[in-house]
Amino acid sequence: MNMPGAEVMGRFVGRAREKALLEKWLDHAEAPLTMLGITGIGGVGKSTLLSEYMRAGSERGLLCLWLDGRHLLPSPLAFMEQLSAAVALEAGGGYGSAPLEPLFKATPKRRVLVCLDNYEDMRMLERWLIDALIPKFSRQGILLVLASRPAFSMDWSTHPQLGASFRLIELENFNRMETESYSAVRGQRDDSRQNAGLYELTGGHPLTLALTLETLERGGVLSAQGAFQIARQFTARMLQELAGSGLLPLVDVLSVLSSANQEELAHISGRAVSREEYETLAGLSFIQQTPDGIGLHDSARLHLLRDLKLREPSRLHELRDRAMGMLYNRLQQNGNRAIRMRIASQMLHICREALPLLNRQYADISAEPIAGNLDLPRRDDCRMLQELLRQWCEYSVEAEQALKYQRMFEEVFANSPESIAVLRDRAGEPIGMIIMTLLHRETSILLARSEFDELEECEAVMDVYGSPDKADTYLAVLVAARGDHPSYTREELVGHMILDRMSLLGEGIRVLLVATNQHLKAFLLGLGFQASPAVTGKCDTSFARSELLSIDHRTGGFGVWMMNFWRNAHSAAEDPADLPYELTEREKEVLRLMSEGASNKEIAASLTVTSETVKSHVRNIFRKLDVDRRMKAVAVAEKLNLLK
Repeated sequence: MNMPGAEVMGRFVGRAREKALLEKWLDHAEAPLTMLGITGIGGVGKSTLLSEYMRAGSERGLLCLWLDGRHLLPSPLAFMEQLSAAVALEAGGGYGSAPLEPLFKATPKRRVLVCLDNYEDMRMLERWLIDALIPKFSRQGILLVLASRPAFSMDWSTHPQLGASFRLIELENFNRMETESYSAVRGQRDDSRQNAGLYELTGGHPLTLALTLETLERGGVLSAQGAFQIARQFTARMLQELAGSGLLPLVDVLSVLSSANQEELAHISGRAVSREEYETLAGLSFIQQTPDGIGLHDSARLHLLRDLKLREPSRLHELRDRAMGMLYNRLQQNGNRAIRMRIASQMLHICREALPLLNRQYADISAEPIAGNLDLPRRDDCRMLQELLRQWCEYSVEAEQALKYQRMFEEVFANSPESIAVLRDRAGEPIGMIIMTLLHRETSILLARSEFDELEECEAVMDVYGSPDKADTYLAVLVAARGDHPSYTREELVGHMILDRMSLLGEGIRVLLVATNQHLKAFLLGLGFQASPAVTGKCDTSFARSELLSIDHRTGGFGVWMMNFWRNAHSAAEDPADLPYELTEREKEVLRLMSEGASNKEIAASLTVTSETVKSHVRNIFRKLDVDRRMKAVAVAEKLNLLK
């Protein structure tokens, strides 16, 4: 594999301490159950290290299993099916009705290595993994390696049975010697002064180093400013120049699909792709190998997708349309549930990035994605999350109901924190949270202890006290956000969190929630939820009747729902009346002042707000009108009669 940061021309460079941990376990006669949690910033080489572990394990005859959290649906059933599929693929499928037997009956002579990349996308299953699945693994012969950008929760290291088996690995940038070794392997041996200077210029960041060297290899000139630009932020133009005009159409495809093989690249791009082109593409520093082909590094994909959206929005839609059609056909033709779930995950990702404009009075999903994934709650978050809950209760439920929500939160925060996802600002402070609980015996007991009325509504349609291993239903409890954020409205923050949890709507999963808010109901009905009257009426308020909303993909129907959803988005995009030109009243005020030639400082003084607030409004206006300059914004606004 040629992934960014450490592996060059088949040779793995650096990470001596991390490789020593693997070698120590491989040489240990008893091979005790060991779990390694690898964390670090983007581009530091987490996936590359996992690949090196896989290579080393294969050479020693281990059964090596690779899972990618981005392609897994967050339910225990889905996870076990994907894990079983990985065993069948690598072990030849000889385990019949006991596909996980190699994990449950591993020995020092029959060892298993499990690598789970992008673990952060599976955080909602953390408690189930720690308390239910991993304890079933053999206490010998198992090495579980998890890679996550966010830090791991304390539950791993403090678990009474498994804590002693967990080891945290915090990947750092290359040191000076590793940087120079990497440079030498890349063929920069002739200029020792340049090699020595690379460390100062790149800080030893593996992906920055790889991109800098690739620029040199293509005739570029190394400068402090150039390396600084790469280190601070990848630019779409820089990545496109490295790819070259011939490969750019294929890079565009990878901006749409998280992973694609040679055949898929040809189908979606609409042209033949030679083996030489595919291998050249796979060799680029910002491209990484995946189990199903190749894909863009996450940071590179973010910039390239944004550029394609601005540069050729019609081509972006065409590529997405082809990708959705191809994935839908494969979904219909494939009976393997594990493969179907991977396909479903890719379809969901495409639709999340191209959703139609739904009811914005509850959640606005038209805003530019907010940087960063949702995170698990930290221990010192409790006070601020309780304040978010208090604000939510004020406009959502009655005073006596608020007490039950407070008790519910305390139970979940203390005993099932993976049910809470926290949205943070740049300083790391919570600005929103969403609570979604996987319903099974343990979580339902927690909710029942707080006399949570919504649990009774769920009991009317399912057994909420079933086995955790068979859990397939999420209860969406609430989504709360600050209403005074300087850059985003509450509706935009809520929309971002709902988009993040769209992955729960995949094949094999059901989502339930009890709603009284009419705007929320309209939003969810637009997503395809079905509504039915609440049974107990205990969640009713003095201003609204409660309803049970659900979306159920456990017994099929996902593909049809997804394609109908996609076609609705397509129709909305083709109807000029539905294009995202809807500005808030304050944004219209800012736009009118812009049309009069006012500066940000002058607009701030006129509206009695800060300059930073004005900058935020201007960014939103640019985004919604799809422009990058003030004059263009005014011209588009005049054309659309937005200044009246």
